[in-house]
Amino acid sequence: MALKKRILQNINQSETVQFYVKPQSTSTLEPIIVPAHKIRVLELSTKYWRFTNLQKRLQTLSTLQEYTQVLIEFTNRLILFKECIEDCYTMLVQQMIRLTDPNIQVIFINALTAMQKIFPTENNEIVKELTHLLKQTTSIKVTGSLLTYFSVLSSMYLSDKELTSTLAKYAIQYSIDSHIRIQICALKLLGKLGQMPSIDETVKSDIINKLLETIEHDDPCVRAEALRTIVMLYKCEIGLNLPHYNYFLECLQDHYSEIRLTACEALFLLAINMPESSVPLSSLTAPNDESKLINQVFRLVCDQTNDEAKNVRVQAMQMIGKLCRHGVDINLVHQTLDKKLLRITKRKELIAKVEQLDSEMEDIAVHDVTVDAESVSITAIGPCGALISGLEDEYSGNE
Repeated sequence: MALKKRILQNINQSETVQFYVKPQSTSTLEPIIVPAHKIRVLELSTKYWRFTNLQKRLQTLSTLQEYTQVLIEFTNRLILFKECIEDCYTMLVQQMIRLTDPNIQVIFINALTAMQKIFPTENNEIVKELTHLLKQTTSIKVTGSLLTYFSVLSSMYLSDKELTSTLAKYAIQYSIDSHIRIQICALKLLGKLGQMPSIDETVKSDIINKLLETIEHDDPCVRAEALRTIVMLYKCEIGLNLPHYNYFLECLQDHYSEIRLTACEALFLLAINMPESSVPLSSLTAPNDESKLINQVFRLVCDQTNDEAKNVRVQAMQMIGKLCRHGVDINLVHQTLDKKLLRITKRKELIAKVEQLDSEMEDIAVHDVTVDAESVSITAIGPCGALISGLEDEYSGNE
């Protein structure tokens, strides 16, 4: 009972707390009107202050590291300079010409190349200045960077017949330079110029001939770049010519897998564009016979299914299916599924090789030669069992 009395006393003595909610004001704020002339001043300020700051910073720099840091920051934020991009082009070219250090000039040219890819300029004077610099410079790095810049120019610039002819002349000249980097950059530029409708047919023919000559270069990187450039032109149906077949045929024996890969692609493009043309049937059993280009390329592509490089084998299997849709003899297609023909072909090829041996081997009778089809390694098997070999390939991506 005592506890009950204390509880009742506490309830009676407690104070009632009232909460008041402050009513919201019904008054509306009047809009602040900014004068029109102040808005225009603000727009001009946000449009050019970054450009002004960049210009001031470049004038205070002196070391290669400082230029590198500033120009990398500029190219990373290139979108912020969109409204004044033409002024940026002019300013960078002026700054670059003023400098004499080729390493710093390369940084400027790389920045111009990045700009050209995103915001192509419409200023012809810039291209003329850089062309003049290409003519005057003796630096390998500057030359390579300039050739790269010209190779990313938009088609609008390269529609100028005089400019394309001038650039083609320089590119052909530098394609025989002693420095590998310059040669590769020149070949890329030749590929770009060869696609331009404005270029003369004579110059275009010179470009193709120079690329074919470069296929026989000592350096595999240069050979591969020349082949890639030819393939790029072939895809645009430029320079397709049957006599080129022999050049690519030799490249299939190259030790560099990238060259074999690209040569196979060049042969493929030749075949689908002129399938009915006749070429020699390069076979030991029938050396004087001829075959349709599409059939002979099909045989060569099937040979690549035994290549040691898996990327070559994968491409060969893909091309087999594509060539079948361009008029390959159905008998050749059937042979790709016949494993028995593969063994017979290996035996015939080996017998043909024995027949070509020198006189020191005359005492060996051809019919006495025994062949183990599983142990003999002959790469050129033609279409016989090509698809079966692909299915049995240890690389799963080739299936």
